[in-house]
Amino acid sequence: MTVLRSSLMETNATLDIPVMNDAIEKVRQLAEGAWGGMRLSGDDLRSLPKGPWAAGWRFRLSVLNELKDLDLVLDETFPWSAPRLYLKRPPALGTFPHLEGDGFVCVFQSRTPVDPSEPVGIVRAYLNQVLSLAHQWSDSAWVNEEIAGEYLSYLEHGMASKPIRSLVSPLDYQSSVAYACRRKSCTLMAATESDLSAWLHNLSGQPQRPVKLEEAVILRFADLPSPQSIPRNAKQLIDLAEALGERELLEERLMEKPKPVLVGVVLPTEPHPTMIGYDIPAPRLETQRGQKHVTAGFRPQKMSAEVLIARRAGAGIKTSPLEVERIDASWIHGRDQIPDVDFLRGKKVTIVGCGSLGSGVAVLLAKAGVGNLNLVDSETLRSENVSRHELGVSNIGKRKASALAERIRTGFPHIRHVGASGKRWQTVVQDQPDLILEADLLVVAIGSWSDEGELETWRVEQDQPLPTIFGWLEPHGVAAHAVSLADNGPCLGCGLTEFGQSRLKVTAWLDGSTVRTHPACGGAFQPYGAAQLAHGQSLVADLSLDFLMGRSGHSHRIWSAPERVVQAVGGSWTNEWKVFTEQTFKHGGEFEQQWIRRPECRICGGKS
Repeated sequence: MTVLRSSLMETNATLDIPVMNDAIEKVRQLAEGAWGGMRLSGDDLRSLPKGPWAAGWRFRLSVLNELKDLDLVLDETFPWSAPRLYLKRPPALGTFPHLEGDGFVCVFQSRTPVDPSEPVGIVRAYLNQVLSLAHQWSDSAWVNEEIAGEYLSYLEHGMASKPIRSLVSPLDYQSSVAYACRRKSCTLMAATESDLSAWLHNLSGQPQRPVKLEEAVILRFADLPSPQSIPRNAKQLIDLAEALGERELLEERLMEKPKPVLVGVVLPTEPHPTMIGYDIPAPRLETQRGQKHVTAGFRPQKMSAEVLIARRAGAGIKTSPLEVERIDASWIHGRDQIPDVDFLRGKKVTIVGCGSLGSGVAVLLAKAGVGNLNLVDSETLRSENVSRHELGVSNIGKRKASALAERIRTGFPHIRHVGASGKRWQTVVQDQPDLILEADLLVVAIGSWSDEGELETWRVEQDQPLPTIFGWLEPHGVAAHAVSLADNGPCLGCGLTEFGQSRLKVTAWLDGSTVRTHPACGGAFQPYGAAQLAHGQSLVADLSLDFLMGRSGHSHRIWSAPERVVQAVGGSWTNEWKVFTEQTFKHGGEFEQQWIRRPECRICGGKS
């Protein structure tokens, strides 16, 4: 440790820690010996933030040719936890990268794993890294680049009474005005009044009373400023607006009725722009003994605009930058890093069958960012459905389609449309044909060959057959199938037997039927659990997304559970599956083949 120099202070008192474990003792021997560190007393440890600390040592670190005290501290879970390094009397936040406002150095990324069998090696690595950082802090180009990459970490955020949440994407939004409403839980900001109303409607599940809106001002930096130059009072915010050509707009808001003014500031950070917010407080209007108010010394309506602005937005009006939490689609579905989201937002998918398979597919498509969903299912949720369904006990007795649509709307209120029909698909085709015919994709997960065969016959008879994906499970949920059909290609029947089973079956069952019953008419069911079901849901949803993105044609995807799972419920592999996989199949997985037209098909007759 040649660059780290030991403190010249006298040795401190004995550590105020009852027991030192072997790992800490090994570090102590080197820290106080070869490394020349000075042991921290119990009082020293208690004075440090983010404690409690079990042990610590002080070194001297050269930073820009100036010696600074650097404390190495260990907590009581060391060596399973990483050591921390604390710089006494740190410079202002944002001066050096990887240095927190409270003085702790971010030596490595959070949750970096450590080897508990090498406590001395862990500490050595952290000390070496802080030496490297101290050297790089003298390189201004490197400092600026690192701060830009983690910019929001170096802003001293103010404390808001409630969070600011935004449906505005800083990447796409170019207007200087947004709309906001102040709710009990948060201040909500959006590009248009209709966006706000739709979001609130979806969140509550009910039509909203007219919301009280205000216009927020959006300022946009062309170049990324240093963290220290970010406005810290209302006067600096006004000056920023003037520099960006928006002073008049901001002053108009300040001159309106006495109320807070919300300002969003877009920063050109990488890899995507970000936004911070300011809330200029409402002025005090009532005269209170001993307190000044915004109109003090002036008769009503006689105060000039210049004086009013100076009092509303002067240097004495503190307003710190506030974190703006994004809740727009591009952020929620991938933090601006998944380019498919914008495309999927405009797509319409209708799902017929919202049972165990279809309900999971609907939720996965919503999570992926599909912006328009319509759900069709005539059944109600029963208690025996709950363990395999996306809905829970609170929805027993409700229509599956409408209850599921409400759950998706409230969970993802930014989604453009989630509709539901509690009717059979045959009725929907007659009464609301656009619900199906105008979809970009129809997903069918009814689980009944009679219904699905009838639907496929209807689809094939259309002048332009609707792109459709059929999904189903094999007994006990240990295998799943998803088939995508488009244009005038093969139909579903081309790959099925006359009884609606895939010609490429995965499993065989020695005891014949796998259907179970309970003592009621029509009480037959297939026993399977949620774990196997999740694979089937993912298979169908993944093929649906690939199809929407143009990455799949007439495909047949198959998932199978591992052999141990199949055997545990009395099943085995079929001969055709063994031939298809070309191996002694043990571990399960996903496979794909092309869905082929058959001239002898009973539904389409192989027509082109």
